[in-house]
Amino acid sequence: GFYGSRNYCRFCHTPYERPTSHKCEHHCSWCGRDNCSVSENKPFCNKCNRRLNSSECLVYHTKLCKESWICPNCFGRFEFKERTQTDHVCGEYKCITCKYFVNSNHLCYIQKKNLKELNRNYVFFDFETDQSSNVHKPNFCVAQYADGKEFIFKGYDAENEFCDWLFSRTHKGFTAVAHNMKSFDGYFVLHYMVGKGLKPEIIMNGAKIMMLRHPVLNIRVIDSYNFIPISLSKFPNTFGLSGEKKGHFPHYFNTTQNQEYKGNLPELKFYGPDTLPTDARRSLLSWYEEQQQSVFDFQKELYEYCSSDVSILRKGCLQFRQLFLDTTNCDPFQYTTVASVCMAIFRYHFTQEKTIAMIPNNGYRNNINFSKASIQWISYASYVENKMIIHALNNSEG
Repeated sequence: GFYGSRNYCRFCHTPYERPTSHKCEHHCSWCGRDNCSVSENKPFCNKCNRRLNSSECLVYHTKLCKESWICPNCFGRFEFKERTQTDHVCGEYKCITCKYFVNSNHLCYIQKKNLKELNRNYVFFDFETDQSSNVHKPNFCVAQYADGKEFIFKGYDAENEFCDWLFSRTHKGFTAVAHNMKSFDGYFVLHYMVGKGLKPEIIMNGAKIMMLRHPVLNIRVIDSYNFIPISLSKFPNTFGLSGEKKGHFPHYFNTTQNQEYKGNLPELKFYGPDTLPTDARRSLLSWYEEQQQSVFDFQKELYEYCSSDVSILRKGCLQFRQLFLDTTNCDPFQYTTVASVCMAIFRYHFTQEKTIAMIPNNGYRNNINFSKASIQWISYASYVENKMIIHALNNSEG
């Protein structure tokens, strides 16, 4: 639970998924129990070819025996669901790229791969926060479907209300998009999921959240900045969005005390002019001078600013998506980054059979580090004892 795994070893303090996969001196991977006693007469399992610790170990082992088996000749371990003992040929292994069993002479190449299916179900959203306590607390959120239908979540429970709405069965299979999600909006979504005891599928890049996926509803949350690495203010000019322009908002004025404020324009410092690039700062100063006589309604301005941001994001992203669909028939937002989109397009449209090699991790000669003296000693012991001893040069797992 805490570590996101089904099991936890209280001896070596290691989380693990399957009892048969955990390696620990206090844990028996054959029967899945801790402190499995060893008897003098060790029974043999004829189904999976394993020598077990005791008759009691054999009883518990029968529940796990259906998972894998060991070849008594090459000592290779295989999953029953992938290869039966009658189909097995010593020396063959399953190629993770080609997805079938091959021998040691197999040459692996990058395979052509189909594009992911198109998905027309998108949600675009943005959070606004109160940062007066030096901790960002969402208190406003706007979300829009691809057709422009809008949903508003107000108040300091906006995070929970939005996520309750997003992670409903109505949105099963949807993709939610926010600009700079990986460094801002995504953390509020992750905070909600952790608080609900959900275990999301998550892709991180350092401390940045590249993608979140709901474990049951298959709802993805991605960052549009990973595809369009420009500020949201540049979207209107980049995509030719007539009538759209990112506005100005006093983010530092967004506090508990000012939620119902109506009056004069807040002081310039609340707009954070010193945090802006030169052109953006110049634009803010010019706009601020023009608005001096305006009445500032905080809730009205908060909505208009947030709604405008989401509209710009939605229209820009949909134009970006349509460009890819028209030229490559690829839906970019079914991937995580623009790099993964480009690779998908290349593998589907341009990859030719047996042209780009997949080089093994240890090279074609399996050049892993080993001690020459140890190999000589093991080979000698194997000859003297007339027993097969696995080492680095006669087994890929040695």
